[in-house]
Amino acid sequence: MSPVQKPHPPRSARKEEFLARLGLNDVEPSHKLLYRRMLDEASAGRDRLSQDPNNLYAQNRHDPNIRQPYSADNMTETAMHREVMNIWKLASVETRSYYDFGSIGGQATPDNWVIRWCLWHVFRYRDNRNSRRPNELREPTNGHGQRGGQVTYYDPVRNTLRD
Repeated sequence: MSPVQKPHPPRSARKEEFLARLGLNDVEPSHKLLYRRMLDEASAGRDRLSQDPNNLYAQNRHDPNIRQPYSADNMTETAMHREVMNIWKLASVETRSYYDFGSIGGQATPDNWVIRWCLWHVFRYRDNRNSRRPNELREPTNGHGQRGGQVTYYDPVRNTLRD
């Protein structure tokens, strides 16, 4: 099934709207698998971004309160854009055509709303903003994703806390 040509949804759009814009749904097993692959690729990009202090705004690099894994709010747009393009470059055969559909042309540099949506959502969930997380995963932290000196974050793709 080919994606439906409509304006792209905002990054805050619900999963169902995102999938519908791509001609997918949350019922078909093959669509669920494709969505999982897109989130896996975005999670890998998030992990790359979150570990490199060079991706931070200059004023954040020396702030002792900002620690790994870094939040999307602390990243430069240049770093985010570079990772969007990197995710596209490293995309699997299955996800590439959907990423190609999400290409935003007519700009000085190419961009991709599909990858940005996925990247925003994996950051959002990792940064403890998912209000529907299971209670057993809601462990007290010091506000920076640390428990007992160990840095952790919630990974929605794997539905677990990760180090």
